Amino acid sequence: MDFDSTLGFLKVGLDKAINGRFPVEKGYIQQFVDESEIAPLLTKSEKKKLSRHLETIYGTTQERGHTLTNDFREWYPERKAETQFYYWKRLHSYWLTTSALPVQVVQTIDSVTDEIIGYLGDPNDSNSWRRRGLVMGHVQSGKTTNYSALISKAADIGYRIIVVLAGITNSLRYQTQIRLDEAFVGKSSLGDDYNIQTYPVSYVLNTSSEHISPRHPYCGTTQNSDFSVKTAKAVTASEGNFAEPILFVTKKNEKVLGRLIDWLQGLRQGSALEGPMLIIDDEADNASVNTSKDPGLATRINQRVRSLMQTSRRTSYVGYTATPFANIFIDPDTEDEMLENDLFPEHFIKSLTPPDNYIGANKLFPQEHHPLAEACVKIIPDDYQDLLPVSHKASHQLDALPVSLEEAVFHYLLVRAVRVLNDDGDKNSSMLVNVSRFNAVQHQVHELIYRLLYNIKSSVETWAKSDFWNKSDMLKSMAAIWEAEFESTVEITWDELRTVLNRALSPVEVKLVNMQGEGWIILMLLNRDYI
Repeated sequence: MDFDSTLGFLKVGLDKAINGRFPVEKGYIQQFVDESEIAPLLTKSEKKKLSRHLETIYGTTQERGHTLTNDFREWYPERKAETQFYYWKRLHSYWLTTSALPVQVVQTIDSVTDEIIGYLGDPNDSNSWRRRGLVMGHVQSGKTTNYSALISKAADIGYRIIVVLAGITNSLRYQTQIRLDEAFVGKSSLGDDYNIQTYPVSYVLNTSSEHISPRHPYCGTTQNSDFSVKTAKAVTASEGNFAEPILFVTKKNEKVLGRLIDWLQGLRQGSALEGPMLIIDDEADNASVNTSKDPGLATRINQRVRSLMQTSRRTSYVGYTATPFANIFIDPDTEDEMLENDLFPEHFIKSLTPPDNYIGANKLFPQEHHPLAEACVKIIPDDYQDLLPVSHKASHQLDALPVSLEEAVFHYLLVRAVRVLNDDGDKNSSMLVNVSRFNAVQHQVHELIYRLLYNIKSSVETWAKSDFWNKSDMLKSMAAIWEAEFESTVEITWDELRTVLNRALSPVEVKLVNMQGEGWIILMLLNRDYI
């Protein structure tokens, strides 16, 4: 069975059967798969996998969240009706046609970003204005996805300059640049003409009868480099009114932001630009907030962000964060003659509700009993205290791994094997080990885990498919963990699992990622499985 083709076939039939009626009743999708015309050609496990995927696509729901607003004047509904959307239309189509996101989640993102756009400044309003707001979302719950949609809509309605402040590290900036290249730019911003990769979102609208010519925003930054005047020289504009919107994905770095501000000011000999600007401040609680003890002084990054807002006569600032406490306690009355108002979200605060399939702190650490917490949360024994106490020095010598850490590695590898049996083994999965802040100790941990994985792989390769597998201490340890932790909840026996252990473990590598190396680049570039 070709899974993708079969899934696509069932989606066509399900779209007709549902006909836009949501939510889908529980059990309906399983029944639809079981009664479909291709059901006789499918095995029980194939039906189960297809049903699971379709339930994610059609059964996942998401609420709109809650909002606080101030000084709100409705303008967007009229503008939306008269706008020929391109960037948002293709992103919306891409998400739906590829099932990248559940249908109802896409609908909620559309509705929520319409609401947020409405709180921003109207790019058709020629008066000077500056709007400031905050969007709160749970950790890893879709904030980047949300502002990708917001940026696409902003580009369509007339915002010409879009700046995304993507954290304080190269790795975060790089990740964000790639995400926006895939969702908004439509091609890889590598900074050269020879290695450009065009992403699928660029082709979505070309498959329709409209034959819309591909469009791409300008890129003032690339996957390879943060903002530089050299990168920006290729972009031409009159007073900031670019033919297509220009996107900058920058770190919150004083020098980088200073160069960007100087370049933007130079487009109009120091005067504020006419082109409307949207600033997205990712992790807005980190570095952007003015933490100076002197109320008359601004910290360097805070000063740069506020100066950036002034490079255009018409600017909207939207902070995104999962931890908004620092932002909401900014003094709303702080004003500087040169920097104007601080970054307090004066005009709106939007709280995003995660999709109902989101697994976060509320499910893992609930106030009341939750079966997921009981199954997933393990209390770590204190067997590490003698080997690697919580409080240790950079000179600490680690001779062996705690048993609890070895068992955690076994857990990860067993889950990899389950995914292989469920035909999900091609999807990236990794395990994070973070037990020391010192580089020297991290190197020791890396070496010990490397040796452990090597020994596990050797044992699996030799014994996993043998009837005498229990002669291997490694396999016996894995079997004991499987029987104690997994067998009662997963419909897979140990004998079934061990037949795929070698295939599951072979791609797994151990990588050291810290400030002494560029290991994060390897993690980003290669779709592999790492510890």
